[in-house]
Formats: sequence, structure tokens, C-alpha cells
Amino acid sequence: MNIGNINTEKIREEIINMSTLVEKMLKECLTDESKFDDIVILENQVNKFHTKIDDICFKFIALKRPMARDLRMALSAIKINTDLERIADLAFNIKRAKMRIDSSGHNFLKQISTEVELMLKNAIDAFSQSDIRLASEVIQHDQIVNELNKHIIQIYTSCENQVENQVEIQIEKQGEKQGENQYKKTNIDDKNNVLKERLNFGEAYHIVLISNKLERIGDHTTNIAEDVIFLESGKDVRHQQYSSLIAAAEDHNRSTTES
Repeated sequence: MNIGNINTEKIREEIINMSTLVEKMLKECLTDESKFDDIVILENQVNKFHTKIDDICFKFIALKRPMARDLRMALSAIKINTDLERIADLAFNIKRAKMRIDSSGHNFLKQISTEVELMLKNAIDAFSQSDIRLASEVIQHDQIVNELNKHIIQIYTSCENQVENQVEIQIEKQGEKQGENQYKKTNIDDKNNVLKERLNFGEAYHIVLISNKLERIGDHTTNIAEDVIFLESGKDVRHQQYSSLIAAAEDHNRSTTES
């Protein structure tokens, strides 16, 4: 690659391309109809992007000596690149696990899959649109995935294997009424709301395995959202409360308006 062509726009373009590919791969891995050989092809493409983006970023830092936002772009891209590659690895392992079970009747797995796919889509959109508030919502959304994963583990490790009608997850949001706690009820709807037959160990094991890997994808997606906030605002919001994330978004919006 011509050194003169390496710039922040090139880095951004490559990250968006890889993100789109990883999003497609996750969707395919969660679909029963997808072929394993096609997933292997996608995995190889992601791995090529992984090494390519790292190479571009390392050369950009070494040869261009970027400062301020340009340096943040390179650093954030390296971290986002790593998280995207890990998401692809986890998606690949999910596909392998799904081949060992009949997932058609496990609607609670579909629920957590939907939430994780939404998180990843929003994280990618937050990066491409430089949207700190959307990135903050992705971080907050991780609580939903964590609770769903916890509930699935409880189902398949409990003696009775009971399926509760719903999980009520408290989400603190800053919306129309500031400071008001809003709740999202995530319905986990099995055909009869009860597992009538105890699953064999292998089936239950792989369901819990899939759920755990989806939860890990949520964690990596959260990392991406945190890097978006760092890129756009210069603030490190790792391990921060949601109110701090909103404050970072408001400060960024204010500074953008003033400039």
C-alpha cells in the first residue's frame, strides 16, 4: 500500500468495511439455514481485515506521527479491530455449537441473539456517524444481554428447568423525564412457557455455551462503543456510570455546536 494513501479516512473506511463483514457473519452464524463452509469463508475474510487494519494503523502512527484526534483514531481503530475479530471468532464458535442442537424451539436464545445483533448494529452506526449518544445507549443495552444470559443459565441449571414468563430488567435512561427509571420487559416465550421434558446434558450445555458467547459478544460491542466515545470526545469512559456517558455526549455536542 502506498504510504501516502494512509490517512484517517482510509482507517475509518477499513473499519466500517470490516464491521459490515462481522455484522453479516454474526447474522449468518445465528441462522440455522447458513452453511458452515460459507461461515469459514467469512471467517477468513475477517482475519485478513484484522491483519490489514493493524498494519495500516501501525504504519500511520510510525510514519505520520499523528496527534490529537488523528492519534485517537489510530488507537481506537486498533482496539475496535481487535474486538471485531473476537466477535467473529465467537460467532464462529456459536455456529459450531448450534449445529449440535435443535435451536428452533428455544425462543429465549432467539431473544438474546436479537438483542446482541441490535447492540452490534448500533455500535457500528455510532462509529460511522460519530454518534456519542448512540454509543452510550449501546453500553447501557449491555445490561439487558447480561440479564438474559443469567436467566438462560438459571433455566438450564435449575432442577425444575422452569421457564419464567418474563424477565423484568431495570434500565436507567435519561429520556423525556430526566432521572426517571424506565423498565423494559423482555418476554421469553416458550411454546408452553415450560420445558416439559428435561433436556439431556449435551443439549443444555450447548445452549448455555451459546448464551455465554453471545454475552461475550455484547461485552466486545460495549468496548467498541467506549472506543467511539474516546475517539469523538477524548474521554475514557471505561468503568463509568451511565450518567457519565450522557455527560460526555452532552459536552461533545456543546463543543461541536460552539465550534
